[in-house]
Amino acid sequence: MSSAQGHGSSRAWTLSSLWAPLADVDSGDEILAWPPDVFALCDRALEASEAYRFVVSPPPGAELTAAGCGASAAHLAIGWWQWLDGAGSALPGEILRWWKVVGAAGRVGIEELASGGEWDIIEALLSLHAVADEACAGLGSATTAAPGPGCGFRAQARELLAETGSLSRAAPGVLRVLPRCRVSAGGISIRSLSRHVFVSGPQVDVDWHRTPSLPTEVRPPAADANGVLLPWPLRVRASDFRPVRYELPHMDRAETSFFTFRPTEALDLGLVDRVLRAAIDEAGTADFVLLPESAITPADIAPLEALLADYGVWCLIAGVGEPASDGHLGRNWVHVGVRQEGVWRHAAQHKHHRWRLDGRQIGQYNLGGALMPTMQWWEAISIPRRSLQVIDMGAVTLVPLLCEDLARLEPVSDLVRSIGASLVVALLLDGPQLGSRWTARYASVLADDPGSAVCTLTSYGMVRRSRPRGHAPSRVVALWKDASGELTEIELEDGADAVLIATNVTAGGCPTADGRQHIGSTSTLTLAAVQSLHVDTQTPRPAAQHLSREPSDPGPSGPLHLDEHEVSKAVSWAEALTEAAIAGPNFVDRVMADATALGWPGQARPPRAIAPVPADDRFAPHKATRYSDAREPARRSRSPAPIR
Repeated sequence: MSSAQGHGSSRAWTLSSLWAPLADVDSGDEILAWPPDVFALCDRALEASEAYRFVVSPPPGAELTAAGCGASAAHLAIGWWQWLDGAGSALPGEILRWWKVVGAAGRVGIEELASGGEWDIIEALLSLHAVADEACAGLGSATTAAPGPGCGFRAQARELLAETGSLSRAAPGVLRVLPRCRVSAGGISIRSLSRHVFVSGPQVDVDWHRTPSLPTEVRPPAADANGVLLPWPLRVRASDFRPVRYELPHMDRAETSFFTFRPTEALDLGLVDRVLRAAIDEAGTADFVLLPESAITPADIAPLEALLADYGVWCLIAGVGEPASDGHLGRNWVHVGVRQEGVWRHAAQHKHHRWRLDGRQIGQYNLGGALMPTMQWWEAISIPRRSLQVIDMGAVTLVPLLCEDLARLEPVSDLVRSIGASLVVALLLDGPQLGSRWTARYASVLADDPGSAVCTLTSYGMVRRSRPRGHAPSRVVALWKDASGELTEIELEDGADAVLIATNVTAGGCPTADGRQHIGSTSTLTLAAVQSLHVDTQTPRPAAQHLSREPSDPGPSGPLHLDEHEVSKAVSWAEALTEAAIAGPNFVDRVMADATALGWPGQARPPRAIAPVPADDRFAPHKATRYSDAREPARRSRSPAPIR
């Protein structure tokens, strides 16, 4: 939600009018039965009023004494989980008391809160916000919550996230509650007040893909990973940029037209094979492979993944292009493949901004022989609804982007910054990745706050074509910037075909503005080594028996095929069972009961019945906060994320 809600028209708002669009959950359960919903209500009120600033700067005469703000918030969250488990425990009295204060405050104005008035309400909002945030620990990955109470709740919440793209039971068309990987590092904002979740608007669909993640008590996060950067194509011709007959009704055809990019050089799997051999010879393993924007076609994906599996590569991030033709737009997306137990799981992150080539860029890339420099040329690709793919691997969370999605200040970039992923990979069809160019500036923004590592990669063919005036030719095909403050330009040495990078993962603290520390809960990626790879054309390919090729399709007699959302749900419950097994037999029984209550796979399920709030304590906020029958259903119909 925009902080602009704290100004202008919001001066006449009350908490009830602010919360009115949220209404009530379909299941009719008390809102306290679902911590992400409590967090959403408090977060909206604190951001609209900017009362979050009182955590570090209370008004004169006021003192923040509530037990929820600080280390005790985590203890209260455990009590909340125990109540949610339905094992006979009572909901902590502090939570009930704060909720009564908030529920009776529906007619209080946002401006009153903004000025520091109604201090008891502000304290209650801040305390509930902190405890609800702690109660959402582990919803992003199993490594951020200790096994024990709340296993079933966490599994249900992760399942809801996979089904609707939100942890809240409110309609995604109203708001989303999403996991957060790290806290905003500087200043004071609503982002610096929560560690585990945050509230987002409805503008961007989110697909949160989970891979199995064991709690840190079972297995610590991986300490390092080796990646191969393939800056394909190594040669780009001017004729790879081709005019396309596609018109819009309002378009001035004398000044504006469309182009498509179709590289002449097909992906050379033989070269990829030799590069992987060189990488393993150098480092022992190759864990992930990156290719730039539009480097491959949809037909290249299956054979490329089969080859990567031979060498033990478990992650592929590659730019895929479907060229346009006369009268028809093409497509441009990032393909992400993660291999688990011999099966590749896929996600597709589409491009949201067309590339516009003007006369200056046509001159810079020497494309005047293919595209008329006096015209504006737009990339002929379709623009789908905005969405963000998040690949949650437990210790590391990845967000892939394409080109200008890294730079545009709009809902996608704001969402990326709020999530605070461990690694942001931006694939480009661009010139050299120099520290003085635009990619470095925007990578620095994410590396400085919230502390994500950013890796950009472009085609060496485009780097060779880039000849801006006053600049010497360059061989810099990639750039790395992380929270250490170091910016590394990654060159492709003369005669090399790829670059090998080594990354380290370290665990660190993640303090919130209210004093909660979260020691060891955040993973930070740093660049450890860079080495250009020169392939050896004389070394024979290893014999078949030394390879580990596994079929990506088990066939009709193999395991049940599930779409990406169903797989994420299964992973959510598998993680819950792991947590429960560590905590004790009673926890396992409860989680199994939850997992089988309504059958699976199927619809996202509402939270199960829980121990009721004592009658004297049962209440509801002002009626304006009840859900409208006319609102969008809480569960929206979802088709799988595009899989190629």
